[in-house]
Amino acid sequence: MSYTFAICNATLPEGAEGADAWDLVAPLTDEPEPDPGAFEMLIDYLTARYPCVGHLPREQTGGCECVWGECPRGWKGFTRATNFGLLRGHIATVLPFVIEAATALGFSVYDWQRCELYRPGDSPSGPRATRRERGAPRGSLVGRFGGRPRTEAEWLACADARVLIHDLILRRSANERKARLFACACCLRISKHLHLAETRTALKVLDQFLAGQAPAGDVVAVARAHEQKVNDDFGTAVNAVRFAVGTRPFHGSPVSWMGGAAAAAHYSAWAAAGVLDERRPKSADVAEKARQDGIHADMFRDIFGNPFRPVTFSPSWRSSTAVALASQMYESRDFSAMPILADALQDAGCDRADVLDHCRGPGPHVRGCWVVDLVLGKE
Repeated sequence: MSYTFAICNATLPEGAEGADAWDLVAPLTDEPEPDPGAFEMLIDYLTARYPCVGHLPREQTGGCECVWGECPRGWKGFTRATNFGLLRGHIATVLPFVIEAATALGFSVYDWQRCELYRPGDSPSGPRATRRERGAPRGSLVGRFGGRPRTEAEWLACADARVLIHDLILRRSANERKARLFACACCLRISKHLHLAETRTALKVLDQFLAGQAPAGDVVAVARAHEQKVNDDFGTAVNAVRFAVGTRPFHGSPVSWMGGAAAAAHYSAWAAAGVLDERRPKSADVAEKARQDGIHADMFRDIFGNPFRPVTFSPSWRSSTAVALASQMYESRDFSAMPILADALQDAGCDRADVLDHCRGPGPHVRGCWVVDLVLGKE
C-alpha cells in the first residue's frame, strides 16, 4: 500500500489542523478542479524530478527508479484535492520535495497518515520538521539530489541542474526563453544519438524558434509529428528531445517549459553517458551520468547567472565592439571570443567583477549566456 497525501488547490481556513483539516480536505476530493493547468505545471515539475516509470521495462527507464505508488501521470482529471501516493521506501526523500514545491506554487498538502496540513509558505523543514520527517536534517530538503541551495556557495557548487531549476521556481525567477535555450543546449550535446530524422528536425525547429527564425506554431506542429513517429520509443535521447520541444512521453500532451527543461537535462545526461535504451546502467554509467549532470549545471548557471548577485547592466557598456562580438558569438555558438568581450566591456567602463570574471572564466558558454544576453539586450 502506498503512502497517500492530497494536494489541494483551495484556500483552507487558518487554524484548521489535524482531524479538523481532514474534514475540510476530504470533501474537496470529489469536487472538480476548475484550474487544471496549475496542477499540470506542478505535476510536470514533480515528475521531471521523479519520473513515472513504474510501468516500463527496466531497460527503458533510463536508470530511474519509480517512487510513485499512485502515478501522477495516471490522472485524466484533477479534483480540488487530488490524492497521490508514494512507495513506502521513498517517503523521507520525496515528500519534503513535494511539500516545498507544492506550497511554493500556492498549493496546500495534506498528509493523510499523519493528519498534518502544509499551507503555502510552510516548509517541510519548519518548526515541525522533526516530527514530520524523522531523520531528515533540519533546514534542508532531503533527497538523492541534495537540498535546495540556501547560499551562494551552494548555488555555485550544485552539480544538478534540476535542483537549480527547483530553486528558481521557488524564487519566482523562472524564464521561459532561457529554460528552453537550456533544454535545447542539453539536447544539442547528444546530437550523435539522435538517429531519427524526425527527432533531429524537432530539435532543429526548436532551435530556429529560439533564434527568432520560426513561429511558435512550428514547434507545436513538429512536436506532434515527432510524437506520432516515436510514440513507442522511450530511449533517453528521444525523451530528451520530447521534453525539450514540449511534449510528454506516453501520450504526447504538453509539458510546462521548466518541467520540460528539467526532464531534458536528466534524459540527455543519461544519453551523454552512453545509456540509451539497450542496457541497464552500470556503476560506471551512473558515475558518468553524474559528471554529465555537473556539466549541465554549469551550462544552466551560464544561462541564468547567479540569483544571489543580480546585475544592473549599464547601457553605456554596450559599445559597438561589445555588441558585435556578442552578436557573432550568439549566432555562431563559438564563444572563444569571450575574453575579448571582457576587454571590450572593460574599455566601455564596465567595472563589474562578476561580469568580467564570467567572460574570462573557463565556461562552458552556450547560447543564452547571461552576459551575452545582457550585451544584446535580450530578456
